[in-house]
Formats: sequence, C-alpha cells, structure tokens
Amino acid sequence: MADSGYVIFEKFYRRVDNTINEIHFQDSTDYKPLVLVYDEPNPLALTQKLKDYNNKMIANGFEVDMTEGATYLKQDRDFIAKHFYSFISPVLKEYLVQVNKDHKEGFSEDGGLTISPVQLADRVIWRENFLRKHPDFIFRKSAESERKSYLATLFEGMDNTPVLSFEDGKLDPSYAEAYQYLQKKAPQSPASKLIKPYFAALQKQDTSKANSLLTLYKLDGLVGY
Repeated sequence: MADSGYVIFEKFYRRVDNTINEIHFQDSTDYKPLVLVYDEPNPLALTQKLKDYNNKMIANGFEVDMTEGATYLKQDRDFIAKHFYSFISPVLKEYLVQVNKDHKEGFSEDGGLTISPVQLADRVIWRENFLRKHPDFIFRKSAESERKSYLATLFEGMDNTPVLSFEDGKLDPSYAEAYQYLQKKAPQSPASKLIKPYFAALQKQDTSKANSLLTLYKLDGLVGY
C-alpha cells in the first residue's frame, strides 16, 4: 500500500516539475547567481528574492541548476530519500537509491554524454538484473524504459559523443571499452548478446552490417527511447 502511495506521489512530483519549469522559463529574473560560483574577492551577492526563491525550491524537493547557459529546476532526489525511504518496501527503496545515484552522476549536457560509456553499461546491467529479480516490480515499465534508453545510447552515442570518431569514422575507444566491459562483466546478459555482433561489425569497420543490426533491434523493440 505504501508503494502504491509513492507511485501517486511520483506522478504528482513529475507534474509539478514540468509545471514549475514552464513558469521558471517565462520568468525574466536572472537565476544564474544561484548556480554560478564567483571567485573572490568579488563574489556576486544574492538578493533576498533569490535566497527566498532558492529556499522555497529546496523545501519542496527542487534545486536550481543550469544547462546550456539557461537555468532550470531539477528534482532533488535526496528529498525523496528523506521523506519516503522509511515507509516504502525494500525493493522500491533499492530502485530509488539507484535512480538517485544516476541522477547525481548526470547523463548528458549540450548534446553529449557527461558520463562514460562504461557507466552507461553499468546502468543497463543493473536494470537487467533488478528486473529479473523483481518481475512484478511496481515501476517495471519505467525501469524497462530506462534500460532500453540507456542501451540505445550505448549503441548510438550522442551528437557530440558519437560511437564512430569524427576524425576517421572508426569505433571510439571509450565505446569499445564499454562493449568489452559489458561482455566481460555480464556475458550472458541480453545486452551483451546484442552488443557482441554489433561490436564485431564495428571492429571490422562494417558499418552497413552494424546499422542493419541496430535497425533490426529497434524494429524488434529491444532498444529505443
């Protein structure tokens, strides 16, 4: 019952997140001083308005952050830990702890990864293992969506952190490392079995075969956003 209650809260939390960010984007106030660190001896003092705004956001589970030069409000998942972990089931807590860890590590910025492909592989493996152990998990759909999304990025990379190097079109060493890591750490995992022929094709610079494999995986619903 407590887990079902948390599901209702999570939906509400996300809806509030979207709504207050719409308001934040339309606000002409400069919130950058809440994010930027200014060097001494001339730090930019915060106005009382900014302090009050920041305190209100923190008290309600959000914090001001910045991406690509613009500020936004992001969820403070420690707020969840503080107010919900003591009530929910151990299984849901395990999942939320991992989500909080991923949230703090980040994911991308300005069209590129801010974590390593190896970290992406770890996130895929963790979700595979978790979902296998808990097939009736209350947030199974969300966890499965995250797994497919992380796996898709592991296959495709991002605009500014591509799988194939800008310079010579060869497999980027960081992705090659992640593919090798995945096969070594979880050789029998679904992700590893999908990666293996794709990795082999890219090593031979057979991009046509690699692209065909990825297209097939997407059509079969095995990876995707």
